[in-house]
Order: sequence, then structure tokens, then C-alpha cells
Amino acid sequence: EKVFSNSHPTLATSYTQLGEIEKKLKNIYEAEKLFRKALEIREKLLPPGHKFTLYSYKKLLTLFEEHNRISESKELRLRAKEHGFGEI
Repeated sequence: EKVFSNSHPTLATSYTQLGEIEKKLKNIYEAEKLFRKALEIREKLLPPGHKFTLYSYKKLLTLFEEHNRISESKELRLRAKEHGFGEI
């Protein structure tokens, strides 16, 4: 965050990678926070339907589904649909 602005694409990639580490360490809520930051940046910067934004959606959806957070998963799927993605 000190090197890049709060909305730099490289920062989104770093958040995703850190989220993966936190997930492996079973720090689910920290992983969620990082995946959400990455998604937020990508939704702002990238055109609708971009593959990196889809990747961020899938990371967060997988986290929710692995921890039986079904209602949050459904909400995120609806949001993804509104942002140009079909059924994911």
C-alpha cells in the first residue's frame, strides 16, 4: 500500500496472494478481508467481465462455500451476475 496507490492492479494481486496464505493458515476472516480488497480494486479498475475480476469472485466464492457460508455465496453470485458474469 505504501508503494502503490490503494487502487493499483498489482496491489490486488498481492492481496489475493496474501489471502491464499491466510486461508492455508486457517485465518479465514483475514483471507476473506484480503480477497474482498482484491475484488474491490479489480471491479473499480477493470472492464466488466474481465478474467481477473472473475478470478477474484471465484476465490471469495470458494472460501464461502468451503465454510458453508451459503447465504453469502448466493449474494456474491448475484453481484457477479450484475457485473457481467453469467453463472459462476
